[in-house]
Amino acid sequence: MQTEKLIIDGENRHANANRLTCRVTEILYQGESLRVFAALADGTAISLRQPSSHEARKRIPEPGAPMTVALDPQDTIVVAA
Repeated sequence: MQTEKLIIDGENRHANANRLTCRVTEILYQGESLRVFAALADGTAISLRQPSSHEARKRIPEPGAPMTVALDPQDTIVVAA
């Protein structure tokens, strides 16, 4: 799963959001953004893009660490397999 709508929600600030707990697997620095790869508990791979600003980098856990991401229900689209 790849989405530009996922956000890191380490402080549970998004009360109405769908939350996923995952483990960071890799962080790629891509100039103005960071691509964060992670795995859900069932092994499903996800990724998200974050700005590469100092504040954004502070919110990203190191590879191997757990992370919670949030997705606003209005941005959630379920696609049949």
